[in-house]
Amino acid sequence: MFVIPSLEGGGAERVATVLLGEFCKAKNVDTILVLFHKNIGYELPDNLKIICLNIGEHKNFVYTATKFFLIIIKLIKILRKEKPHSVLSFMEYTNLIVILSNFFSNIKTKIAVSVHSSPTLYLHKYGRNFWDKATLVLMRFLYNKANRIITVSEFIKYDLINNFGVNQSKVTVIYNPVDLEKISISAMEDASHPWFGDNIPVILSAGRLSKEKGFDYLIKAFAIVRREMNVRLMLLGQGSEENFLRELSSKTGVDKDIAFLGFQQNPFMYMRRASVYVLSSLYEGFPVALVEAMACGVPIISTLYNPGFNELVENEKNGLLVPVADERALAVAMLRLLNNPEERRKYSAQAKESVRQFSIKQIVEQYKSVLIDVQNG
Repeated sequence: MFVIPSLEGGGAERVATVLLGEFCKAKNVDTILVLFHKNIGYELPDNLKIICLNIGEHKNFVYTATKFFLIIIKLIKILRKEKPHSVLSFMEYTNLIVILSNFFSNIKTKIAVSVHSSPTLYLHKYGRNFWDKATLVLMRFLYNKANRIITVSEFIKYDLINNFGVNQSKVTVIYNPVDLEKISISAMEDASHPWFGDNIPVILSAGRLSKEKGFDYLIKAFAIVRREMNVRLMLLGQGSEENFLRELSSKTGVDKDIAFLGFQQNPFMYMRRASVYVLSSLYEGFPVALVEAMACGVPIISTLYNPGFNELVENEKNGLLVPVADERALAVAMLRLLNNPEERRKYSAQAKESVRQFSIKQIVEQYKSVLIDVQNG
């Protein structure tokens, strides 16, 4: 059983979709997906059983508190009825709900929770409301109740062990899967955007339009670059910061050279045609879109979002690294690659080679191994 709030955009949602597709192909395995909200932005297998809790998304305090316990009650009923051998949950809020639901269900289902971002970086720096702080506290008490904790990077593993008292023996690092074959095929589709018909470089970035992604620094950096040369910027994704980012692009005078394209079912056809891909995040767990861009062979610029745990981009080997929240350093790196075709070709080739380790087959086998261990654990 997979449990996730929804499948509407986002890196964790994309990972869940990939895993669901592979588990539904496996023999002698029945797979169930449980959603809190029936928002689905990805194609799912026909033989997948989907259970939706149909929970509303109101944001007032009383409803949010009630919703937490309502989900637990509904999930307990589902666990007792389906009696899954193991459950894999996604995202902190869901992880806590699944651990509590399993405890009160008394059916001895084995629980694996997946953690896709650093709790310390997110909750300490950006978690300012009551529920974020409550999540931080509950994680310390509940995560060790899970049978297995899957982190998508060594940095997150380090964070959980050293800052949240998680038992090291329970933690397994599994990088996010990337369907290299599908990306290769999808990247060849026609992006049909007029900008790709012009002889003007296009910088691309993709991700949820939220504060932690650092798109405001990217837009400021782009404004600096735009004063030096004719270039354009495409942003793929949707989120709460979109209006703010549009206003910022207008204030910096580059709104006519920035395209907000929203969530794209196939971002790869844009990635393949871009001159440079930029990850501007303030922090990340495992940036799926970055790996996908590398698989498409676009030269990479990335912020050093987890200092000391540089697991994807090696500076001046398969891309360029810049400090977090530094638009001037980002602009310098962008100008460097845009003005150096030979360097772009070098990083493009190295990026494609370095993502082989994240192939879907290798990663899915690791998940299967962990879930089998969970069942026997």
